[in-house]
Amino acid sequence: MTRRKPFFNIVKSPWILGLRDAPRDFEPKSTIYDDGEFFIAELFDDSYLFFKKIGEGFFAFNNLAGHEKDYIPKIKQALIDGDTKGDFLVQRGVEAIQKWERSLTTAST
Repeated sequence: MTRRKPFFNIVKSPWILGLRDAPRDFEPKSTIYDDGEFFIAELFDDSYLFFKKIGEGFFAFNNLAGHEKDYIPKIKQALIDGDTKGDFLVQRGVEAIQKWERSLTTAST
């Protein structure tokens, strides 16, 4: 059993949920994985938010129904190698992280 601990930051989300005009920000109450760079927070029963620290902020890159810790090392390796090895979830995670990084770099220039 992984120890749960409070998480006190806003996680920016790219997803528009429902009929809202803007993406929803998450305020997760517990993280079940935290290596200082990548995080997994439990949102509610069997739903988990995967997010990454980029610069000073926290940015969601996937929201998965199910908890797969082995997803994080695959994402890290794919970011280093530039190869997702055909894994769709890893590919989507890498694309989302790269999109966040580009948007933050563009915003700061």
